[in-house]
Amino acid sequence: MNKTLYLVSNINVVSMEEKLTLLQLQEMIQEGVSEIFPQSLQLVSEVSSVKENASGHCYLELVEWQEGGRGPAAKARAMIWSSAYRIIKPLFKSATGRDIEVGMHLLMRVQPQYSPLYGLSLIISDIDPLFTVGEMELARQRTIERLQKEGLMEMNALLPLPLLPSRIAIVSSPTAAGYADFMNHLQENQLGVNFLTELFVAPMQGDEAPDGIIAALERIAQREEEFDLVVLIRGGGAVTDLISFDNYDLAVNIANFPLPVITGVGHETDYHICDMVAHTGLKTPTAVADFLLDAFAREREALESMATRIANLLMLKIKEQNRNLDMIKERLRFAVRGRVERELGRLGLMEAALKSAIPEEVLSKGFAMLYSNGSRVRSLAGIEEGQRIEIAMSDGVLRLRATEVEFIPLKKS
Repeated sequence: MNKTLYLVSNINVVSMEEKLTLLQLQEMIQEGVSEIFPQSLQLVSEVSSVKENASGHCYLELVEWQEGGRGPAAKARAMIWSSAYRIIKPLFKSATGRDIEVGMHLLMRVQPQYSPLYGLSLIISDIDPLFTVGEMELARQRTIERLQKEGLMEMNALLPLPLLPSRIAIVSSPTAAGYADFMNHLQENQLGVNFLTELFVAPMQGDEAPDGIIAALERIAQREEEFDLVVLIRGGGAVTDLISFDNYDLAVNIANFPLPVITGVGHETDYHICDMVAHTGLKTPTAVADFLLDAFAREREALESMATRIANLLMLKIKEQNRNLDMIKERLRFAVRGRVERELGRLGLMEAALKSAIPEEVLSKGFAMLYSNGSRVRSLAGIEEGQRIEIAMSDGVLRLRATEVEFIPLKKS
């Protein structure tokens, strides 16, 4: 087996048996890269890292993934010098509405360079923003316009949201980090609220995701009366991983769904068509959990406030009633005192009247009482001659016998 290998360049031919220094090898690679790529070329790649430094340069890391997402197949460092970045950055944002971000696919004009000290790097001189917008964004905009024309953008938002939603149908993947975050946040709440949740499994990325999510929604719709609302949740990911949530058919199903749909898909900066047509579109799965908990927190605050108001009203009412009772007691005291005084006055009069009717009292005033046969004589007309009569006066009784009776009537004045 021939173990001799030759590296050919315009400068020299090197045998594998020849001993080279590291610098010599790197300089040969540098010269080879310069000869192979004498001019810039177009390159399509995904951005895995982006950073601007104080001098105005922009440094990126580009990546290409293996099929099936098993890991990176290739990586390279790239940079945009400040002189070019001052032009590229505003043009790119003007066309796409966004800065250059991780997960974007870019069509770039690059010049490969090799440095013995820094290795391979790609110098970017231009970026085509229309490629980034591409068919994906154009299709997204067409979908939004279509949904607006069909009047579907606000349809689900018109459904009344339950005051205390506790029966939750969840559409997600059981292995998704976003699902785990949502459940932990919901179950470990400090309010002591017990939520009844049921997971309806669906793929959260890939071509099969829209149909899978729609199928999950259909299963929920068959049991509509068992749930208060639906949450559609997924953690963050690359832009291409989340394209499923811009699907027209999925958006139509969410818009027409008979229950309120709450979405929490992606990162803080992500916003998808499914968020637009949902009853409430939130940034993350954790934000959805907070949204549900906030409903109970608000209700608890309202009840506590109402209880405080009722207690205050009761205290005011009790004070008012106490004041009324004091007034009533005062009036009763005056009324009873007046009544007692009046009754005492009447008793005094009655006592005087009764006292004046006592025979001894009458006799002491100079009057006399006439008795016959032990009975008081009340009329002189009944006295006959020979009848024994007793005249009682204050100092004794005079006993007489009537010998001559003459009745002289009393003249009335």
